[in-house]
Amino acid sequence: MPSPKKNIGTNKGWSNLKPAKKGEPSRNPKGRPKKGSAISDILNKIGDKQYSNNITYREQMLTMAYKLAIAGDAAARNFIADRTEGKAIERVIKQKTDDILEIK
Repeated sequence: MPSPKKNIGTNKGWSNLKPAKKGEPSRNPKGRPKKGSAISDILNKIGDKQYSNNITYREQMLTMAYKLAIAGDAAARNFIADRTEGKAIERVIKQKTDDILEIK
C-alpha cells in the first residue's frame, strides 16, 4: 500500500491539481449559469411590464392592496404598514432568576 502524500505548501495534499497556464483556455468553460431564473428576477420582470397606459403591473398591484386595506382586509393593511412605516421592534425583557430547582 503506497504511503499518503504529505501536505506541501498551499497545495494541501492535492498533488494532482495544477494551476492553469497563461493563455490556456478555461478549465470550466460553461462556468456558473447566468442569473435570471430566480423567482424574484421573474417577478421583477413581470412587475416592470405595462399594465395599462401609464401604470405598471407593480403599481396596479399596490393600488389593489390599498383598495383591499380600505375595505377592511387586515393582511393588506399590515402589508402596507410594514412597508411604509417599517415593522415594529419587539422588545423582550429577560429576568435573571437564581431559583434552585431541586429534583427528588
